[in-house]
Amino acid sequence: MVSDETYYKAGAILLPGVSVLPHNAIPLHIYEERYREMLKDAIASDSKFIIGSLPELDGELESVPLKVAVVVEVVANEQLPDGRSMLVVSARERAEIVSWDRSSNYPRAVYHKMQREGTEGAETIISLLKDKFMDVLTGCSEKEKAMIVEHLDSKESLEAVIDTVAQYSTAEHKRRFFLEEASDSKRASKLLLLLEGEETLGRS
Repeated sequence: MVSDETYYKAGAILLPGVSVLPHNAIPLHIYEERYREMLKDAIASDSKFIIGSLPELDGELESVPLKVAVVVEVVANEQLPDGRSMLVVSARERAEIVSWDRSSNYPRAVYHKMQREGTEGAETIISLLKDKFMDVLTGCSEKEKAMIVEHLDSKESLEAVIDTVAQYSTAEHKRRFFLEEASDSKRASKLLLLLEGEETLGRS
């Protein structure tokens, strides 16, 4: 795992069974008081926080088995009259968790930005991934397929293509590998194997 040498801090939402890879966006419902406070602080700063996927938290933060999470940015925020917020967040980059800051009422992560390990022959791999991915979109409606293809076509780097295809085509429990693995070559190989063994999106 490769990361830069700079430390960053950000509020963190720790959610069981929710996994998002960079270069993708997801809706998010903020209702807990501590996370409302976190969102307020994030918007007052750079609108960024961390989403980590893990089992239900039981015990001290230091015992959380979380190595890599995702830095997300709020791109849409509808605040409801009762204080809850309906968000759309865009996943920006991977964060390697170093420690936890206890200075707030909500979890705050101290992290490095995780760097990618590139690979040769990226253009060929991108083309192969897109072709294989199109083969498993047979279970989608034409509207959904068009939306997915438009999203995928906007991605140019191998990292972004892998993240996008994995987000759409793999189940939650399989995404951890694509989040934590630093080598795009290994991620691409794993994703191609999964795509070749699936007839539909396989997201259940």
